[in-house]
Parts: sequence; structure tokens; C-alpha cells
Amino acid sequence: VPALRVSVCASTMTDGIAKEIVGAYSSQHPVWPYHYAVTPPGDFACDVRFFTAAAGHNESVIAHDGVVVVVNPQNSIGQLDKEQVRDIFAGRITDWSEVGGHRGPIAAAVPGEGSDEVHAVEDRLMSGRPLGSRVGRTLTAAQIVRWVASPSGANSIGVVPFSAALPAKVVTLKGPPAPSSLSIGDERYPLSLRILAGSDFRHPSEPAAKLLTFAHSAAVRSLLLRAALATPSGS
Repeated sequence: VPALRVSVCASTMTDGIAKEIVGAYSSQHPVWPYHYAVTPPGDFACDVRFFTAAAGHNESVIAHDGVVVVVNPQNSIGQLDKEQVRDIFAGRITDWSEVGGHRGPIAAAVPGEGSDEVHAVEDRLMSGRPLGSRVGRTLTAAQIVRWVASPSGANSIGVVPFSAALPAKVVTLKGPPAPSSLSIGDERYPLSLRILAGSDFRHPSEPAAKLLTFAHSAAVRSLLLRAALATPSGS
């Protein structure tokens, strides 16, 4: 009997936890003849969808994450205001000395077009300004972190999920609470995002509904914590 495919769609910031949840569910429950396939979203309805949102969808929230600015651990800059960050990623500030750092050209990068991270930056940080033409957009968040944290990334700056920021150095924004599990969990950090699990169908199939029930259960708490995601309670 061939396996019956259950489409599980995941965005850039939810792909890792979606795979963890699907793997844990499949190992703990009999799933044959169903196969849960985790894929990026496309032009099709998803039996189960893991996605991010700035607000709303209260009944679908399973965790919280945030978008943060990261620099090389040796960079003397530890805090920037929103205007400085906007000007860096808009290409108006091009040297670290312009924001109080050591002289050196700034190399900026964000994840690819259509990613959760870029959407959050454009919608909630850039205030309508376009990203600069020299901002790199070809790396994943994980690749940005490796590059920023490496010796070759001494003058780099990037935007990545808080949960994936280490070993790069997280830059705080002047004014709002610094990003942490608590400030992201209760959404006081202004670039917090909700991690949600739902379905594109009003009445999802039985295997999809069972996976969703598991995703919203206390059984996944340890998975969320290991992934450095904040639980809805902020713990």
C-alpha cells in the first residue's frame, strides 16, 4: 500500500521546529499509511502549516521567536537605535565609524526574498525604506550567522532569528527591552514573532488534525525549549 502524503508547509523561521515536531510525532505514534512531508509553502493548500505572524491567530500560537540584528563577537558595537539600523540596511550608513565603532566598511546581509526575517524587517523596521542594493540576500539565516561570527565577518552585520543567533553577537535596540526569551515570549521586544501551527482546511483530515493536536500539546515543550523558542507563557 503506497504511503498517503500529508503536506506540512513550513516557512524559513518554522522549518526547523516543524521537522522536529513531525519527527517526534512519527516516532511516538503509528502513522502508516500516512507520510508527513515538510516542504516550503507553494501554490497549494497545506494540510498543516507552520508559519509566523506579528499578531492575531491566538488559538494557533505554539511558541515565539524574534528577529534580531547580529554582528561579529569582536565588534565593539553592542547597541544601535532603530534609525541607525534602518540607515545601515538602507545603505545610508556604510562605515562602522558612523555609529561609534572602529573604522571599517559595513557588510550587511539578510535572508532571501520572501523569508520571514525579511518580511519582518521590511514591515516593522525599515518604515517603508527599501533595503540597500548592496545588502546581501543570497544566504540563509544559518549561513549569515556562520559568516558574521567568523574572522572573515569582522565588519559584517545581519538579520537572523533570535533562536539561531549564536555564536554571533546580538545587538540590542535603544529604548525597547533587549531580546530575550522573556521579552520575546510576552512580545515586549518589538520584533517578536508568533510561531503558529494551523491548517489551510476548515476541517483538516484526521492525520493532519492529530499532528496539530500534538503540536499544540505539552509534549512538544521540550522540543521548543531545545530549539531556543519562547513558549507562549514566556518561560
